[in-house]
Amino acid sequence: IVYAGTRKNVEALTDYLKLHSVKVLGYHAGMDDPARSAAQDAFLKGKIKVMVATNAFGMGIDKADIRFVIHYNLPGSLEAYYQETGRAGRDNQIAYCLLLFSPADRYLHEFFIRNNYPSRELIRQVYQTLTAQKTDPILLTYKQIEAAIPTRGNETAVGSAVRILEENNLLERLRSAENKALISFLLPAAEALQKVGNRSQTRKKIIIAFMRAFPKTLFQENPIALKSFGLTYNLEADQLLRGLHSLAKDKILEYVPPFRGTGLRLFGKNISPDRLPIDFKALETRARCEHEKLDRMEQYAYSSQCRRKMLLDYFEGEPRAHKCEACDNCLGWGRTVASPPAKKKKKHKLIKADDRGREAKEEKILIHIQETGEARDQTQVPALIRYLLHENARVRQLACAALEKIGDPSAGPALLKCLYDEKPRVRQAAQKALAQLPAKETRLRQKPRAGNPNEYIRKSVRPSLGKIIQLNRKPGDQ
Repeated sequence: IVYAGTRKNVEALTDYLKLHSVKVLGYHAGMDDPARSAAQDAFLKGKIKVMVATNAFGMGIDKADIRFVIHYNLPGSLEAYYQETGRAGRDNQIAYCLLLFSPADRYLHEFFIRNNYPSRELIRQVYQTLTAQKTDPILLTYKQIEAAIPTRGNETAVGSAVRILEENNLLERLRSAENKALISFLLPAAEALQKVGNRSQTRKKIIIAFMRAFPKTLFQENPIALKSFGLTYNLEADQLLRGLHSLAKDKILEYVPPFRGTGLRLFGKNISPDRLPIDFKALETRARCEHEKLDRMEQYAYSSQCRRKMLLDYFEGEPRAHKCEACDNCLGWGRTVASPPAKKKKKHKLIKADDRGREAKEEKILIHIQETGEARDQTQVPALIRYLLHENARVRQLACAALEKIGDPSAGPALLKCLYDEKPRVRQAAQKALAQLPAKETRLRQKPRAGNPNEYIRKSVRPSLGKIIQLNRKPGDQ
């Protein structure tokens, strides 16, 4: 099993492994039920060898011969890691657990925590938006709610706010099956039957069913639960849907499909959004607890101790002398990287007026450089060369890129100096620009760098040197 932190990573890894002829399927909560069931069944029966999944995969999975559990992203807690790695080697044979760790993985989980525990202000604004709605139930998607609130957020955070409101008995989320379609007839029943004639027995059956269900309100908007209506009048679900669409197309009735999202029903709209009966301190405590769990998971990744000892100490609460002689640290595999020092909180400084003026001026310079490069304006080469000395690395980088597009050999000496710039991105941009200059001087000046004892410098010069040589090659050259 390969566990990934996001659905996007699951899909990307699945595609990558398929390209390398691995029998693999993906599994995440965004797939429909039949697709998830088929993937799980294929894995349990051994039809595929690898399952790439989010943590949605695993509950109820009891396959004895799993040899590898690989975490492509850092899990959010030791609890999750322990549970997921525990699926390996249940047949008591050798199995391996591999954690691929990048410090950037932490940001993903911090994002999840922020979304799971949205701010008090966002929760207040979601509630205020819902109380302003006139319908019952409220038929708004999370995306529509997010667009209506002033606080910047996302659909996931809005969904969490709705969940918190439900947990505190301020609303209820309806099952999607309870969302109802709206049907209103445009023709009298007799005329509708005459128009359909004997062309479709299903459509006749639907019209008769509505005559029986709504004899006095046929021309009004009648809410119906399609599933239960079909069962009551012996109509298959696909038959009913096709028939309704067909009758609507023939202007016999109007059909508004059921809301596809989750309908919401508020309990009492008289509560002030500023006085919601929610224990916000408890929410903050839960969020802090999630952050602490993430800290422990990160410490585990950086630790040079016996990994089994760390897990036992964490779950049993008592430090112990222990060496499993099976983890990478006990066996001396590889090198453990020291954890980074704790970051100090940055103090926000007031932006001075002259700072704002300088930023605006630099923005104009950047736009001018980009326009010059796109226009291939050779008259601006001297100005671009001057920009190669600018204090802003972004300006220097874009100036190199513009000179690359123009391809004027006179920029060669100035671009060569940029090969020693303190910023790698400027050096790389200069390399690409030099590759477009078929000048003998440039080629000769590059050669000493190609023989430089510093491996980084040697590697950085090869692409442009090869391109320059190619541009200068004459017929018959070896």
